[in-house]
Parts: sequence; structure tokens; C-alpha cells
Amino acid sequence: MAGLFARRKVVMSSIPAGYQLHVYSWENDYDFRRSEVVSGLTLDEAKYYIEVAKLFKDDSQYHNLTEWDSVNWEDLYDAFREINSRYAAVFNDFFPGISFNDLDEDGKQDVITDITYKLTGGSEAYTFRTFEKYEAYYVPATINEVALF
Repeated sequence: MAGLFARRKVVMSSIPAGYQLHVYSWENDYDFRRSEVVSGLTLDEAKYYIEVAKLFKDDSQYHNLTEWDSVNWEDLYDAFREINSRYAAVFNDFFPGISFNDLDEDGKQDVITDITYKLTGGSEAYTFRTFEKYEAYYVPATINEVALF
């Protein structure tokens, strides 16, 4: 067994307690699929992320966009305002001292991009990736010294 570890770079890490989301997304015609994992979340943080991700499902107007100009920003801002109003404490934890409603257009776009890129990863060709599905797990206590290959 030691030989196996000797040939690979092993990084020791930990998995924090809390909720863990595995978010699956794709681009274009269902290619460039990927998953992102966000760990150590509270229940409300997990719910917030899930609601945001659902804005970018394949039946929404925001998925798979290739140009910033093609986004109906006012509608997207309204959707974020609604989610942020239900999860104000979560938004304030993520962006301390910032009021989404008081941001200028560039600031709102930066916040939306930061959140969506954390959930679905960035894209070189598309403004937003398409959210496919999520899996949620609960980790009751921190798991220390997990070997990552």
C-alpha cells in the first residue's frame, strides 16, 4: 500500500462540519460538464445557494448566455433581491457591510458572478453555466486528515 501512496501526490485535508453541496453544471449543448463542491455550510447557506443555482436551470433565461449584453439584468437583479430578502443574514455573512440594493450595476454583476462561479465554476465562453442538479449532504462533525489524490 505504501508504494501506491509513494507514486501519487497525496494532500491531507479535512471536510468541515455542516452541509455540503455538490453542484453539477454544463455549457452549450450539454458539454464541458463539471461539478463544484461547497462545504461547511449552514442549512440557510445551503438553501440560499440552491435557490441561486436554480435561477440558471436550462429552462431559465439566464443559462448558457454568451454575451453580457444578452442578460436581462433588471430581472436577474429582482430575482437576487427576492432571494437576498429571504436569506438576508446569509448574504450579510457572505458580503459583510454590503447592501445588494445599494450597489451600482457593476457591483451587482460582480456579486452575482462571484456567487454563481463558486457554485458552477467559471466559463471562458459563456457568461453563466447551466445548472443541472445538486446533491446535498450533512456532515455532523469535521472529518480530519482526509487523503486527497
